[in-house]
Amino acid sequence: MSIGISFLFLMGVEIILTATNFPDVGIYRGDPNHVWWLRKNLERQVLHVEENQHFTVITDAQGFRITQSDEKNDHTDSVDDYILALGCSTTFGWGVEGKQNWTHLLSKNVNVPVRNAGVPGWSTFQAKHGLQDMEIPRPKLILMSYGVRDQQLSYGRDKESKPTSIMFQLQIARLIRKGRIIPRRQTGTTGMVRRVSVGDYGRNIDEISATWPDVPILHFVFPNLRTGISGHDQILVEKGGIVFEGEFKKRDFFINDTLHLNQRGNQHLSKMLTSYVMKLLGKTNHIK
Repeated sequence: MSIGISFLFLMGVEIILTATNFPDVGIYRGDPNHVWWLRKNLERQVLHVEENQHFTVITDAQGFRITQSDEKNDHTDSVDDYILALGCSTTFGWGVEGKQNWTHLLSKNVNVPVRNAGVPGWSTFQAKHGLQDMEIPRPKLILMSYGVRDQQLSYGRDKESKPTSIMFQLQIARLIRKGRIIPRRQTGTTGMVRRVSVGDYGRNIDEISATWPDVPILHFVFPNLRTGISGHDQILVEKGGIVFEGEFKKRDFFINDTLHLNQRGNQHLSKMLTSYVMKLLGKTNHIK
């Protein structure tokens, strides 16, 4: 009897903590050590730590980033009448407002809705496991730029990570830990390795692409300040992907965060992609 009462009490506490978002779980839902997504129906200020400034993050009922809560031009529930943009924080638009992001600007350029399915931190490992739960309708075109996080150095491969026990994902458990997440488990790997190997990256890209058979995909290496082509980049090149080598300069990136494009860089990328997208859509490019 006492066990039952205790269980009901703890369940009630968990419901209250979840409803009040205490402790604050931030902008994500899911398992931060395995697969996670953006929270649904979100509207909040997020700190861009490196630049010490805030930007607004708004998501819809499915967890996709949108420009404003009452605007529907960046996404659609219909089939075949929109473009799907897949990637990590570089597609999500870390550090910039929704209307400054390249996906939104591209939508304006080509006059076709672009759904921003970028999830910060995602490699192709999270993508191949997480996209299937996002209930994404069939698009007319896919823009895919995974690779930034796949090449990130870590103490273990993403595929070696184990899901966190559901008990440790409860709000009560987070409260006991004072909001801290459980550190990612280290594997037996000695030294730092890429989160996703070149071979696994290629296989993951193929598996993700197979989710929408017969839908054209435009692969591109996300703009960066690196010199040369990495093994991961070469995978995309072999699939006919775009490489903007030398096209983007330091002025296109944040001063203290050279991984992400600033407002100028997002404008630059949207214009660079416009001609490719117009061609695939069979439209005439009027964007200069």
